[in-house]
Amino acid sequence: FGDGGDIPVYHYTADDVVATSGQLDAAGNRVEAVLLPPGVDSTQGEVAITLSPSLAAALIDSIQLNNEQDSSSLCAYAVADRLLPNAALLNLAQRLPTADLDADQVAESDAVVLSSINQLEQLVLEDGGWSWCSGSQSDPWLTGYALFALAQARELGYEVRASVLENAANYLVAQLVTPSTQFEAFSVNRQAFFLYVLARLDADVLTDLDRLVEENRALLDPYGRALVASAYAELGVTDNRVERLLTDLNDSAVVSATGTHWEDAIRDWRNLNSDVRGTAVIVKTLAELDPQSPLLPGAVRWLMSARDTQLWSTSHETAWTLFALTEWMAASGELDANYDYSLEVNLQPVTDGSFTTSTVTNSRNLSIPVSDLLPEDANFFNFGRGAGDGRLYYTMHLESSIDMNFVEAINRGVSVERVYYDAECDPETETCQPITEIEAGERVRVVLTIIAENDLVYAMVEDPIPAGTEAIDPGLDINSPNQGGEVNRVDEDYRYGYWGWWFFNQIQYQDEQVVFLANFLPAGTYQYSYYLQASIPGEYQVRPTFARQTFFPEVNGRSAGMVFSITE
Repeated sequence: FGDGGDIPVYHYTADDVVATSGQLDAAGNRVEAVLLPPGVDSTQGEVAITLSPSLAAALIDSIQLNNEQDSSSLCAYAVADRLLPNAALLNLAQRLPTADLDADQVAESDAVVLSSINQLEQLVLEDGGWSWCSGSQSDPWLTGYALFALAQARELGYEVRASVLENAANYLVAQLVTPSTQFEAFSVNRQAFFLYVLARLDADVLTDLDRLVEENRALLDPYGRALVASAYAELGVTDNRVERLLTDLNDSAVVSATGTHWEDAIRDWRNLNSDVRGTAVIVKTLAELDPQSPLLPGAVRWLMSARDTQLWSTSHETAWTLFALTEWMAASGELDANYDYSLEVNLQPVTDGSFTTSTVTNSRNLSIPVSDLLPEDANFFNFGRGAGDGRLYYTMHLESSIDMNFVEAINRGVSVERVYYDAECDPETETCQPITEIEAGERVRVVLTIIAENDLVYAMVEDPIPAGTEAIDPGLDINSPNQGGEVNRVDEDYRYGYWGWWFFNQIQYQDEQVVFLANFLPAGTYQYSYYLQASIPGEYQVRPTFARQTFFPEVNGRSAGMVFSITE
């Protein structure tokens, strides 16, 4: 029941979301046209608009929060994870002296960097490497990471023992192998990382880079190619070798209307890579080598949306993302915001104001109801930016409901199919046929097939149920546990092992629908199943299943609607 005991009646409509984004780098205007789809329900929906002076300024608070997290001073990786983002903040303070950075936070970062250098110097082993948490055997990847963090500190002017840097570099050189002997992506990506770290220390690895690209370019994941491009840049190379790698990054980007990210061909667990960490590495490379890349705003927006509140899912993702985004802020100059902004819709003023260095972390969120828009003509949204420093970013999401007579199933990055079966039919022992009716008192088995073309972050699947039924929640004491649903990965490409069900971390059984949530859903094909109890006879229109990314809802898909009957 709704508020006051009312019975809610839902329109037979389909959810729909489309989006766009843009930016203004100088004084001027940009106009976006919005044409409402045929059959739109004017009583529902909105155009959600966000105006921002900075995509990443909010991360500065994340650095302080990261410093407050528990970490062991005996684990070299944890020390490096703390050193890297704090060094990045200090680098930002040096490069943007006019930025309104908190003096206490800068002082805190300085103290963290000093203590981290000391801890890594104490943890180094006799062979020049570092181990996992006070172990006796050096780990090549961890040694590269710790050395990279120390190199970053040294470039900022901090004193690092020369013998520590030299011995660690020698250890890393000993880990380099002949490219022709490498046949797996993780190994080639690791070699790219080693060469990048050595290039940061002014080692002459140009020949090694050329051989790696010539013989193993096809095996390099996008983040590995970014590391190679950055290594070339460290050595002063600016020719087509770098351009070709940047073109590869452009071609491999996964782009939606408001977000951009990159994925490994096969998840590179052994180098602790993920979509977040890999995208962060690429953002850093592009910010350094191609700061005007049109991919960067979407990638920064995607990284900021991939946080769990203010941090990312692991300390390593947090370290690399903070490191990359501070590089982006330095390259973009967006912390120096100082301009007026305005928005008109169909020549009518909606909002105006100004962004300054003191408000650079603030965004302006607006909602224009669909009922305020012209139903059959184009609606013009005029974004204005005055003179001054900084950038104005905007995103627009048209979220509407459309009469089912005007829509079909749709795939905008996610394919969705819904089928009903009689629960008495056991798919393990017989072939079950889809049904469109069932007797009252019987149960229905619902099967949803979801195909994610790319990895999804914070995915949501909403499946409305017929009004005369009730979703069976196996968590309630009155229901048998064997009436619970299942989540299966049904494609043959087990890119992430056989643990697909781990990704579906929450299922909500609501009065009018069942909602499935996944913080991270790798690309693949999945089947959700659950049960309905048919109770009230009648003929019911069932709204489509709708799947989307929460923070990038333009990546979505919906099933067809249906009519389902419950007989006496």
